Amino acid sequence: MRLATSLCVALFLAACSAEHSTALSVSEAALSSPRVVNVSNDQTAQNETPLAVNPTNPDNLITGNNDWNLNDGCGVNASFDGGKTWTTTFPYGFIPGITKYTDDPSMPGTGFYDFGGDPAVAFGPEGTANFACFGYQATPPYGVALLLSCSTNGGHTWLGCGRDAPLTLVSAFTGNGKAKGSTGQFPDHESMTIAPDGTIYVTWAQFNGNGTHSPIYVAVSTDGGRSFATPQRVTSGTVRNDQDARIAIDPRSGPRSGAAYLTFDNSIQGGKGTAMYVSASYDRGATWTAPFQFGTFQNPVCLYPPYCFNISGGQFRGPGSYPVPAVDPVRGRLVVAYTDIIDGRALILLTSAPLDDNIFSGSAWSTPPTVVSPGTGDRINVPDLFSLDEPYFPVDTHVHRVAKRLGLVPERATAAQAQEILQAVAPPEAVYELHMQLIRHGRAICRAPRPLCEECPLLDICPRIGLSRIAGRDAGARLARLARRDPLRRTGPQASARRR
Repeated sequence: MRLATSLCVALFLAACSAEHSTALSVSEAALSSPRVVNVSNDQTAQNETPLAVNPTNPDNLITGNNDWNLNDGCGVNASFDGGKTWTTTFPYGFIPGITKYTDDPSMPGTGFYDFGGDPAVAFGPEGTANFACFGYQATPPYGVALLLSCSTNGGHTWLGCGRDAPLTLVSAFTGNGKAKGSTGQFPDHESMTIAPDGTIYVTWAQFNGNGTHSPIYVAVSTDGGRSFATPQRVTSGTVRNDQDARIAIDPRSGPRSGAAYLTFDNSIQGGKGTAMYVSASYDRGATWTAPFQFGTFQNPVCLYPPYCFNISGGQFRGPGSYPVPAVDPVRGRLVVAYTDIIDGRALILLTSAPLDDNIFSGSAWSTPPTVVSPGTGDRINVPDLFSLDEPYFPVDTHVHRVAKRLGLVPERATAAQAQEILQAVAPPEAVYELHMQLIRHGRAICRAPRPLCEECPLLDICPRIGLSRIAGRDAGARLARLARRDPLRRTGPQASARRR
């Protein structure tokens, strides 16, 4: 089997060489992937990394992180060339004014707190960069503050948002043990959204102790981050574990222009959350509607407690379901992306509803949700080939289909089994070229519903496995006619049209 597969691989590469590359070509931009850039370029650790793009200059990006350097706060990096290069992490790549430390042991920090974390980043409509970060006391009274810093030069330097004070206080949390993580009482998971009119929304979950409710709070600034109104509590009931809050803004003109839509999850009692909620504000965050349950999970990703852990690998910093909202201004709909485990496979799903009062009706939300990452293939490992230069052979929908039709793998082989076979027989130096040619061939010629067998340059070596079921009742006669043609030339009316 391996010898035959190796021969087919070699023939496939030969048939798709320079003489026929034009016939099978598709946009290289659509098939290529950017190379991974080492943003932090540092010997210690960073994690929890949000990203924002400057609306006035798309080459300007900022990202934050929990920085495990000596400053023990929120790290920040900025790019001014579209992500090709980034400002350095060490020794000044952190938000000043949060912790007592810097990355220089001999130089104290200008902050009050022992450590910081949970970064959130966003650009305002005029290009001001905003960075939110928690500051934590490690000793009594265990106080916590949510702070905002601003940058008017794209992330080169950070300071207070138009005030003499170094940072803006978004919200402070009482100590006396109420914010001590070991008791299950602490604010967490903040995110930030800035509306087209410059209104800044910061939302987070307030965990109030083991076994109790954790409501969502939203704080709003209407003066460019110089001050924040009293945070508003948005809750779905008395059950625990509201979290993973995100906000999207309706940018359209009209009576509800600038409406804010808040989504969050984990609001049904039990070992793991199983529902998603939406709430709306039509007055720039002053008030919020009662949360409405718009969806449920079949088997949500669960990390803790240990008995509910249901993904492979280690639990440390694993993923969650995290519903993320966005407004589609063309169709006038709120779209929510989230992850769920269905039939043993982790999928990214979409559901949506119209941006009117029907958003609070279960029948308005699209069901079943659209699968963003369907396919039979291994989407996660594609970066191993494209971005990390590893000789890993990813198998996506096109590769899986073409490999089976060509007889490179058994007809009933799963994507995982196909990956193992192709990985074993493909020379490491040929993995990239073979993967790309299989995708090109699958998109341009060997299509799923209507393959262009009449134009296929691989006709003489292709056993056409499964095509009899696709080609219809005259498949035998059609394939007999094809066999008499030159197998290495694209023929037929489609090819003639292309040559013209």
